[in-house]
Amino acid sequence: MSSIPPSRVVAPRGANDDILARAASLGAIVAGRADAADRAAAVVKARGIDGAADLTLHLLSLAGNAGLSARNPLERCHRDALCGRIHAPHGELVRRSAGQRVLTP
Repeated sequence: MSSIPPSRVVAPRGANDDILARAASLGAIVAGRADAADRAAAVVKARGIDGAADLTLHLLSLAGNAGLSARNPLERCHRDALCGRIHAPHGELVRRSAGQRVLTP
């Protein structure tokens, strides 16, 4: 990663900071809402996993082909983040549940 020109890192770094800030904000919101903790925790988990996958994808785009090597720890982090999406409650289930709550009178 140290060989990447700084000009290629600025925009992805800003995007990564945005992802991390959103995750921290969601965590703070859930911490203050004990009444809806289970539902909110599921939303935060789904968003956190999506954020981790987005973050590792940004980092892989910087690393290029070398980032996809099985010997690269970043590749393993990205696979772990993607695998997190299939563990309950996964994002699709969380979004479906939220939609049902909104549309059911």
